[in-house]
Amino acid sequence: MHCATVSNTRDYLVSQFLRLDAKFKINGPILQNRHPANLNIWFGTYDAQVLLSNLQPHVAASQGSACSSGFEEPSYVLRKIGLSDNDAKSSVRFSVGLKTTKSEIDEALVYIKTALENSCL
Repeated sequence: MHCATVSNTRDYLVSQFLRLDAKFKINGPILQNRHPANLNIWFGTYDAQVLLSNLQPHVAASQGSACSSGFEEPSYVLRKIGLSDNDAKSSVRFSVGLKTTKSEIDEALVYIKTALENSCL
């Protein structure tokens, strides 16, 4: 039951990304075949570090996995699934949990949209 709840929250996050006027792609397998709490997004020509700096301190996101936080090189997982270093450097990992609400996602998307508008291409 917990997995379904988290999956539904993650899927809501995806639906809200679709409402943004931004080019993005979900990295990795289709939603049904991935960890329910994880969403990794490629933002085209945007630099993930610039996006992340524009999101702080409002949205918790990272460029790599939780176990590699602090490293500045592209995610080895993204490279293993076939992304180039440049594509990996344009990717951001978002996580949701059991207590993540739709209103928190809506609020985060406002910050994400603003960060995209304020980030250099």
